Amino acid sequence: MEELNQTHPLAKSTALLKQLPNIFEQSEKPSPMFITLWSLIEAILNMTKCIVKFHELPPHYISPDQPPMLVATTLIPAAVYWTIGSVVACTFQIISLIGLDHKSNIPWTTEGGELLSLAQKVKTIHENLTKQLCLCNQYIDEKKLAEAYNTLVQLFETSQVDNTKLLKALINYANDDLMPLIDCSTGKRVGVEVLRDNQVLLLISDLDISQEELMILKQLVSKGCTVWR
Repeated sequence: MEELNQTHPLAKSTALLKQLPNIFEQSEKPSPMFITLWSLIEAILNMTKCIVKFHELPPHYISPDQPPMLVATTLIPAAVYWTIGSVVACTFQIISLIGLDHKSNIPWTTEGGELLSLAQKVKTIHENLTKQLCLCNQYIDEKKLAEAYNTLVQLFETSQVDNTKLLKALINYANDDLMPLIDCSTGKRVGVEVLRDNQVLLLISDLDISQEELMILKQLVSKGCTVWR
């Protein structure tokens, strides 16, 4: 069944690799057993990705003793346990499917109920872990903002020989290969280095810039000043 193949590409690949019966062409809709198996596999993948994201969090911005990390630390062992158990259950079910005749319907057995219970269990733990991951990312963002603010305060309070250091910090510019500015006279992107040793007037506004501010910029251009944005 072409629609089913597109909806469940992982299952189709598994069928081809394992020489499973061609369940895609035997019915108008997927069997409950197949839907439950796919749901559990999807839950396993989501849980695994979430756990990996916790290990990728920058330790210099969040420590293990922070509340969201403490909660996550208590949840991850259970998450790993149920994930491994689910992988074993899926493997057993896939092996059992290999022996079915290609004209056989996939029956709903007690194993199907166990798979459904496992899928619900894994999804619940994943939801709780995702909440803690969001809290961790929120904490990290706040730490980065505080770090950027403190850097600006220190730069403003210190005499600067090179003005580009302060300008890079103002526009959150970290990569020398990037060109965050646009030369309004040419429309080309340029780096902060073009402002080195120049007197720089900063006009800070939101996207709804007023006509008065635009007139000031036009006057600056008419007087030979170069405008970047």
